Amino acid sequence: MLNPSKIKLPDLDRPIHWIDFEGRKRDAEPALVTERVNRSMETIVHDPMLAMAARYNKLRVQGFGEYARHLSERVRDSNGLIGAYSQHEFKEICRVLPDEREWLEQNYINANANSWFKRVDPELFNDLEKNLRTDDSVGLKDYLQHPKIGYRYPEKLLGKGPAKTLKIIRESLAKHGKLTGAAIKRWNWLIEYNRHDVKGMQHLFRYMINRDPQRRKAA
Repeated sequence: MLNPSKIKLPDLDRPIHWIDFEGRKRDAEPALVTERVNRSMETIVHDPMLAMAARYNKLRVQGFGEYARHLSERVRDSNGLIGAYSQHEFKEICRVLPDEREWLEQNYINANANSWFKRVDPELFNDLEKNLRTDDSVGLKDYLQHPKIGYRYPEKLLGKGPAKTLKIIRESLAKHGKLTGAAIKRWNWLIEYNRHDVKGMQHLFRYMINRDPQRRKAA
């Protein structure tokens, strides 16, 4: 599996399909995904329960298995890569496409930044780790909020959890059969949150690639 430290120079010329799934731990499949290639971005809804919400934003509804299969085909056809911020997306795709596991291992980027920053910029990593409010490890949004990274992460997306927001949206749809005013705001928030995860990891990956002393030496 590739990562920001191990990816080779020729691979950087290949299109990277950045993806991020949203859902709850108890869900059998991801509820939705945002995918970004270069500057093109699309959010796709997998959960049929959210189909009405998807229509509100004119989002495509597609079963997760079908999406995973089409993603694999598109990435192969373009000689591209799949990138995500952890192994979660890798495991979900392998679950529905077990025969693709070996290919995915060779063409999947786990863009988690912690190892890279421990090696290249331990001062920034230690600063973020010192200011964590929980026992969790330093995460994507911790980096995106740091001034040195140069990403504008909206403050309105902080302080809420996507899983809880998704639960409330589903309950509202089940009760009312449509999106109410409050649920519309939560749904729009969830879509924006998911999209910034994808845009943010793409930005952070480029930050690391452009500042890696090993890569500059190799070039």
